[in-house]
Amino acid sequence: MFGFQQCCDADLYTDLGKLCSINWESCWHKNRPVGSVILNALMPYGLAPFSHLLLLFFSLYLIASESGFELGRKYSKSWISALMLKATGAFLLLEIMFIGLASVNLTDVSAGILAALAILGFTKKNAYLLALAGGLSVLIRSAYLYPFLILVIWFLIECLYEKRREGLYVGLFFVCIAPQYLLTYQHTGMFAFLEPSSMKYWQDFHFSTSWYGFDTLLPHTSGAWQSSSLLDLTTAYRQQQWGEMLHLFAARMGFYFSSFVPWGKAYLTSTSDRIFSPLILIWHLTMVALSVLYLIRKGVVWRMWLPLSLILAQSLLIVPEQRFIFVIQLFLVMFSYLYFFKKGRTESHAT
Repeated sequence: MFGFQQCCDADLYTDLGKLCSINWESCWHKNRPVGSVILNALMPYGLAPFSHLLLLFFSLYLIASESGFELGRKYSKSWISALMLKATGAFLLLEIMFIGLASVNLTDVSAGILAALAILGFTKKNAYLLALAGGLSVLIRSAYLYPFLILVIWFLIECLYEKRREGLYVGLFFVCIAPQYLLTYQHTGMFAFLEPSSMKYWQDFHFSTSWYGFDTLLPHTSGAWQSSSLLDLTTAYRQQQWGEMLHLFAARMGFYFSSFVPWGKAYLTSTSDRIFSPLILIWHLTMVALSVLYLIRKGVVWRMWLPLSLILAQSLLIVPEQRFIFVIQLFLVMFSYLYFFKKGRTESHAT
């Protein structure tokens, strides 16, 4: 879609979807959650159109909720027009940032937007949104499993402490992800989210490699990107090289926030396609500052930054891939955009 290159994982998802649409037994895969396979089976023309539709939906949903929109209320035509104009502007910004990622047959956008909705559920103390959107996100992409397990348990304990009964509904999260555990047990005889031996391979790869980047594979000592450490994370930990570990974490933070790929493209043809610059770091820090100011105004700073910090912390432990912080960048763009509107919301003109 829009001429962005399809490759590698994108082709794999398409093939898995075709097999799943023919035979239900083929919907289980040893290192792909069943949700991702079924989603591709439901999208015979690829995930790209669906991903762009999700970007549009998220823009409209976030702008409407932050503007105080409520179902059942009547609003003036001018208020609705202002809301739609504001949402359109947000959607265009997201397209500029992520059109490349949304235009390939990867599950990053679909799972990421569901994860973002779940984070909004945690922020707004909405048990249903946290549980259902979070569960579906994990069922599509396992990268969000551990952060959401922590959030769901946190939310449940918080509700029990505050004696809020709605906290029990967050248990729906476990109902959503149960099919993946049951299917894996059925195929392997072991109660795990993904097939254990395949999972071990990918864990070793993520923790024991010195390469950077999904869209651009870069050795950590090459070109524009350099780390002072020559060790991978696993080796540094085993040798108790704590300084080297800190260097690795700093280098990975730099990869995430000091580099950028125009249009958010995936499957780059050259390492020069990724731009490294101190100005990009300043740009990211500016968005962080604007987002914090906006969230202070809303009074939900820690409830938003807790889940995003969990995602970032996990991303620093594994091979740096820009898609791992898609959700973080998604919110940075949206909150920076919202900051420039007075009071972060459109004044209501209910009739």
